Amino acid sequence: MRLAEKKWEVFQNLTGKLMKRLTIKLIVAMILCLPLGCVSSSGTTYLPIHKRPTLPRAVVEPQKVWLKCGTMGGNAKSVEADMYCVDEIYVEQLRVFIVEMDALVRKYENATEVFNE
Repeated sequence: MRLAEKKWEVFQNLTGKLMKRLTIKLIVAMILCLPLGCVSSSGTTYLPIHKRPTLPRAVVEPQKVWLKCGTMGGNAKSVEADMYCVDEIYVEQLRVFIVEMDALVRKYENATEVFNE
């Protein structure tokens, strides 16, 4: 009986030491692997960041671009006097802005679709 108790005690000591070593190794491995599983979202972005197109003058300073046609010389009683006249340069800037914004929105839509898959 005494021999069996001694063997059991030796077995417990060995398994106890082995378990302590394994536990310590497991804790160290978990600490080392922790940064791999916990990545801050502020450090990496999943969607690329694109520059917003510059606003055209017709949006930034509308009072200087959108002028009543009657103030530009002409008959004040005509139908044209109630209309707004815009220089072609500003119309082209608006067109380019709309095209660039559409492209930007499409980029984000595509990136969002890829991200959500």
